[in-house]
Amino acid sequence: MDFFRSKVVTILISLVMLAILFHLVRRKKLKEEYALLWLAMGIAGIVLASWRGLLHAFSSLAGIYDPANAFFLVSLLFLIGILIHFSVALSNATNSTRALAQEIALLQWERERLEERIEDLEGRVSKGT
Repeated sequence: MDFFRSKVVTILISLVMLAILFHLVRRKKLKEEYALLWLAMGIAGIVLASWRGLLHAFSSLAGIYDPANAFFLVSLLFLIGILIHFSVALSNATNSTRALAQEIALLQWERERLEERIEDLEGRVSKGT
């Protein structure tokens, strides 16, 4: 009975997570590329909770005595993968932001030089008239 209860709770938590995920994607609060990682985690949770033999086989293969610990290990590995993915995305965003800031600074500098040149030309024209 205890295994059945934990199985139902795990499946319900995974389904709630998937429902929240779809809601966030639909509302454009979460990009699809990030949603795929969470989707994989939710599906893995449902599969491992539903298919008892797979979890036991993985536990035996990994040398883990308790299948619940194997489930937590798989969850932890998914979370580490998600964290690595987010770290890469954050690094890329930081590099893009830096490049854009440098480009804006150069454009502002160029605009100031052009404004000075226009003022200089306007001064020459007004002196010549």
